[in-house]
Amino acid sequence: MSGPRGGWVGERTPRAVVRLGIRWPRTVLLVWAVVCALAVPGLVHLTVEISTQSVLDRAGVAWGRYQQSQEVFGGDEVIVVAVELASPFDPEGLDQVQRWSDAFEGLEGVRRVDSIFTQPVIRADAAGDLALTPATEGWRVDPRVDRGAIERRARLDRILPDSLFSHDGRTLAVNVVLERDPAVHYEALLGAVAREVAGATGVRVSGVPVFQRETSAQTRVELVSFGPLVVLAVGVLLSVTFRSTRAAVGVLGTGAAGTFLTFAAVGALGVAVSFTMVILPPVLLALSAAYGMHVLTAASVACRGGGGGEALARELEGVATPLMLSGLTTAIGFGSSAVSGIEAVRNVGTFGGLGVLLTLALTLTALPAFLTLAPLPARAPRGFDSLTRRLAPFLTRQARARGWLMLSGGAAVTALAAVGVARVEADTDATRWFREGTETRDDYDAIRRRLSGISPINIVVRASGAHGVLAPEVLFPIDELTASLAEHPDVGKAVSVADPLRQLHAALGTGGGPLPATAAMAEQYLLLLESIEQIDDLVSPDREQANIQLRLDENGSSRILALADEAERRWAEAGVPGTTAEATGVMYEFARAQHAISRGQMLGLGVALVAIVLVLLAAFRAPLNAALTLVPNTLPLLWIYGVMGFGGIPLDAGTVLVGSLALGIAVDDTVHLASAFFDRASGGGGGDALPGALEQVIPAVTYTTAIVGGAFLFLAGSDFTFVRNLGVLMASGIALCWIADLGLFPALLLRARPPKQRV
Repeated sequence: MSGPRGGWVGERTPRAVVRLGIRWPRTVLLVWAVVCALAVPGLVHLTVEISTQSVLDRAGVAWGRYQQSQEVFGGDEVIVVAVELASPFDPEGLDQVQRWSDAFEGLEGVRRVDSIFTQPVIRADAAGDLALTPATEGWRVDPRVDRGAIERRARLDRILPDSLFSHDGRTLAVNVVLERDPAVHYEALLGAVAREVAGATGVRVSGVPVFQRETSAQTRVELVSFGPLVVLAVGVLLSVTFRSTRAAVGVLGTGAAGTFLTFAAVGALGVAVSFTMVILPPVLLALSAAYGMHVLTAASVACRGGGGGEALARELEGVATPLMLSGLTTAIGFGSSAVSGIEAVRNVGTFGGLGVLLTLALTLTALPAFLTLAPLPARAPRGFDSLTRRLAPFLTRQARARGWLMLSGGAAVTALAAVGVARVEADTDATRWFREGTETRDDYDAIRRRLSGISPINIVVRASGAHGVLAPEVLFPIDELTASLAEHPDVGKAVSVADPLRQLHAALGTGGGPLPATAAMAEQYLLLLESIEQIDDLVSPDREQANIQLRLDENGSSRILALADEAERRWAEAGVPGTTAEATGVMYEFARAQHAISRGQMLGLGVALVAIVLVLLAAFRAPLNAALTLVPNTLPLLWIYGVMGFGGIPLDAGTVLVGSLALGIAVDDTVHLASAFFDRASGGGGGDALPGALEQVIPAVTYTTAIVGGAFLFLAGSDFTFVRNLGVLMASGIALCWIADLGLFPALLLRARPPKQRV
């Protein structure tokens, strides 16, 4: 029961490491205890930033462009408070909107409050003079003002409809526009809003800040509630399977220690725990269980043999080298994400790789030491005899008699999965993480249906020169692009500086077209409108930048990026020389970051596969054998992504690490089976080596699948889609790895080139 030998220099290290824990168990456990004690200060200094903003890409030109746009036009995050009325412009609803408009103005972190009580309507009064007052003029003094007059004035405006009141007038909104970098005020702001609207009927509250807060809060709640449940499930299943609580204590102890030390390192280095990093604990738990299962199975065999410490050492030496191989390749897979441009992704890759190495080290040292001091019962684990005496011969017979049929079936399934892979979308939509029926999701859907959505992005047009964006050759295309984007199915509202200029031009009755014919006239109009604060959101003081504000009905990152690309392409096709149009805004940054995360994880998987190839070549030397061993590592990945494609599960912030986990489990199982097979085949025929290799590996591989996969199925019961998808995909991924490793790999091994006889 030994690993790949024949002079491979790395073989001696894991064997020596395992013997350390067996020969000096108390010393090894004491050393790890001291290491954990020394790590406590790091954990004490751990900070948590479980906010979706923590995954934004703060490096590069695009982020700088977003910061510059905020300096010029102000912050673009909005809290939308909407109220549904019994009748159009209902007096009670008007009273509520007036009260909320006044209350929200004074909140810290609020830049401006937009409502029909605060936003002026550009129009001419009865005498023909310019009027820049809200549509509700006079209501504050005399609430008996004709509602019909309010509605008529409001509908004259180009900005208010679908933004501050619905088409039918039965929904009014207060848009609380926040200052730059408002995250520090989220809790206070949203708390104040909740207190102010408490008791009112028909009220909906939504916006980017709401989803950021609720996503962070829900993630914490789900992980706190389901995390211990998963640990408990793993512990119970381990105890029942191995007929001893020692098995659970040993495996969960190594997993807990590895996770503890990993996050202590995070705290010691001053890194905040980000939104993406919260899924590392269940991943490390799964890997510690997978690694520990091989150790427990080998230890169980040694205990039943009654050979004491030397027998335990011999059995564990047989799994030590494959464990180190699989652990190193998995750590490389995680570490490859460290090259990402997004700090949060780099941290997940760096500390994920560190966590894998720590878990591996604990499995090879602390777990054998623990089992030396607290041996497992001298009884076979439940189902062990059936797995070894029945399943191993059955799989051997099937591999010999129906090998080509099994491989053909695997190829057919892979071809079908490829169709599903082509349908996988890299798309993060936080609104879909909440099921219908929850307040967060229902408020978002209601506002999206009746108003203009909650998701803002900006298209910033830059034009240098004497008149900048007010020059007719620039202003007119801005107006055309705004009107074109307003017709886009994903856009609820599109507003640019051309809208108030067009409205003022019509109110003054100067004629000569819908917009001012000269830059000088446009500048004069802006001087007349300088009292309207909202104008500052649309044009820069130097007139070299104009901002087309879009409110989207769709929140998916892929659709946001597609819309942004379309807007930039349309401007480029307009052929305005010396000008540019670039997308930016908080939702654009979220979308860009989510796609960068997805690309980074796919790159990480590619790097991991290359690393696996190199390690397998070094371990098994024959290129054919290494290639055959690679097959059961890659096929489960294709199958998992095929499941995602057919199931409509997007590749998002919650599912990007599923591939890394599946690869880690697959590599672990594959390397153990290949190592056992080639070790036996080195002195004889490959076919004769297969039954013994399967008997050695099947129990641990099957226990891993049943226990870890079954535990993650608990996550599938979550109402939070982010967590539910994680549980479903992890459980199915582990099951698919079992199928590939025990269903297809034996047929491939029979076609491998037997290693030469070792001397």
